[in-house]
Amino acid sequence: MIRRTIRRAFGPSLEGRVGPAFQPVEPQASRVHQLHKIFKDLHETFSKLPRAGEQADLEVTPPRARPEGLEFTVSGPGFSCRFVDNMNGMIWIWRERAGEGVHVDVLTLHPDEEGALRLIEKPVRPGRAGRSVFRFTSVPEVAGQAIESGREGGARG
Repeated sequence: MIRRTIRRAFGPSLEGRVGPAFQPVEPQASRVHQLHKIFKDLHETFSKLPRAGEQADLEVTPPRARPEGLEFTVSGPGFSCRFVDNMNGMIWIWRERAGEGVHVDVLTLHPDEEGALRLIEKPVRPGRAGRSVFRFTSVPEVAGQAIESGREGGARG
């Protein structure tokens, strides 16, 4: 009885089609895959920044495996950013500036008005449950914000 069920599910169907009788769930898998590509694009963007003037002291570590996911860090005078792809549909960003503590944001994908998935940035605030404000963003914009926050922190520190 079990063999007949398996054969019907995974073997040729009555209409002559070959393959499983179900379709794998793709949206979540593609979302995680897209975010992993964004994580790699972020690292590549930071790695290719010109090292002149204020950005001469910018240090970018290669991605490495950590218990919470893949991680790379970007640091410069007066600031550091830690990017973690938890391989579960989110990229966490820890930003730290001299004397100001840590600011945490999350990058994830959200459907826009047409239904296409777009990159969003959402601040994480301790003690605030429920919905929080998010904004649409891009890889160059996230990289630019990190560098700009380093300049502001370097000017203060």
